[in-house]
Amino acid sequence: MISVKFVQTDMMIKGKQASLKDKKIIVEFSFPKDIEGKRNFAEALMKVKTLSSRRFIKEKRHWAVVLNLGNVEKLKEWNFKFSSTLDGWYNDFLNMDNVKNKIDIPKMGLELYPFQRDGVAYVVSRKGRALIADSMGLGKTIQAIAWLRYQEKQKGESPLCLSIF
Repeated sequence: MISVKFVQTDMMIKGKQASLKDKKIIVEFSFPKDIEGKRNFAEALMKVKTLSSRRFIKEKRHWAVVLNLGNVEKLKEWNFKFSSTLDGWYNDFLNMDNVKNKIDIPKMGLELYPFQRDGVAYVVSRKGRALIADSMGLGKTIQAIAWLRYQEKQKGESPLCLSIF
């Protein structure tokens, strides 16, 4: 379990936090006692209800939200303060544009299509732990080779095992 705390700066809800567990964002906050806090609580609750694939876990009294870029960007937009762990996860996705510009396979003389660059950047952002599930004929093998070249160029090493189905 990776613990990630969120503190809403503009809503001032006491005890409001979120954590990452099993690739889900766990959002918890307590009901405030004052009137202004109740209004802010209702506003925050309505926002949480707009997140994709969210559900309230009654027994544990928290919201489970799927970890994806859209949900994280909404939380960022709503001025949630992210922990360093969630910030790192988010920055990995933002860094994909920088990675795309560095991907090349010079020894083969081929140019990757934009969607292939996106695929390689995603694998890089996941530190090599990803599955490329494009349809047949779209270049999964060339993406894997591009990722190997990127690793070799960046770190001077290649992984020991690469599996292509």
